[in-house]
Amino acid sequence: MKTAILFLHWGNAQECLHLNLAAIQARLWNPHAKIYVLADAAARESLTLPGVEVVPLEDYHTAAESFRGHYVHFSVNRPAYTRFNIERWFIMRDFVRQHGLQRILHLDSDVLLYDDVEAAGQQFEECDLTLSWPSTSQVPNSSGHSSYFNLRALEEFSAFVEAAYADPATIEAFENRVAGRRANGGVYNIGDMYHLACFSLTTQLKIGYGQQGHPLFDGNINYDFETKSRLADGHRPIEYRKGQPHARYASQEKVVRYATLHFQGRAKAWMPENLQAPEGTQLPCDLLFPLMARLSRTTNHSLGESKSAKLDFQKERDKALATAASLQSECESLKERRAEDARNLKVIRQAMAQAEKKVETAARSQWVTRGTQLGLTKAGTHLQSAIDHLQVPQQKQNPDSPPKSTRK
Repeated sequence: MKTAILFLHWGNAQECLHLNLAAIQARLWNPHAKIYVLADAAARESLTLPGVEVVPLEDYHTAAESFRGHYVHFSVNRPAYTRFNIERWFIMRDFVRQHGLQRILHLDSDVLLYDDVEAAGQQFEECDLTLSWPSTSQVPNSSGHSSYFNLRALEEFSAFVEAAYADPATIEAFENRVAGRRANGGVYNIGDMYHLACFSLTTQLKIGYGQQGHPLFDGNINYDFETKSRLADGHRPIEYRKGQPHARYASQEKVVRYATLHFQGRAKAWMPENLQAPEGTQLPCDLLFPLMARLSRTTNHSLGESKSAKLDFQKERDKALATAASLQSECESLKERRAEDARNLKVIRQAMAQAEKKVETAARSQWVTRGTQLGLTKAGTHLQSAIDHLQVPQQKQNPDSPPKSTRK
């Protein structure tokens, strides 16, 4: 089965230099294979490798037109970057369909190929597509940075993605997933690799992940191939044998060979030193030296900007820490003042309570004394009235009549 190698690139000038390295490496190991680079204007201007067919991306602008009308952004990355990463699969679908290609090996611009495309793909002859490793519903992390695809797989995957963004229920599911990641402080990125992983869980197509005894397609040189955990020393140690990379399993005394290495993120800086030609051939120095010089200048400039940005960040961080310390000191002082005010208020309330008790006691005592006096006065008045009432009234006598004798 004839397999073409396909790069698709849209990005800044520095990334285009890495694209040159990846294309040179693919050509060294595949002198007779078809190699296509679908690129924007910036990438086309920076490509220096002869024998590679360069195709303008603008020719396939309408490939993802329907998807573009439904796209909703769910990523911490830039909207234009994430959307284009999804659109490129629509572009590849139309390109493969238009050129009548049977199968392609799609490589990202940070992937170096160390094998014949047909020989490395023999283990996947019955597969419609290949991915870096299996996914689960909890961990959808398959990747297509170095993957074999046929037209059927590209068509079904493009339809899957377009249907997802046109479905309100799926958009709601994306929103819930992003909200959950935000709530836990996690990173979220619903992009093309996430969709590939979800597609692999539902499709009826046959997917290959690599077979024991065959060369491996690297998932990420920064991670351990078995545990998928980031390596503490930066990247996986590589040993080259006849120009092909070999590495040892972390848990076994076993050496495996790689068909590709994926220099993701900062590992792109290691790509020049890992360029390898097949045994018996030479690296094209006339192409590499000018390219390496440009890459070195760009890298040094980027490192200078990075150092400057790091210093600015440290200054801002120190300033923020000083402000935080000052605020903390003010907060502690305010807490102490509030505690002192609370203690003083308690003392005042206790004094007021004691004063109120004394006033109440004094008032009660005065009321009792006054009440007693008033009561005695009233009692005396009533007693005198009673005495007056009990007295016998005296009869009035005639002054001329003799007094009556009391005796008989």
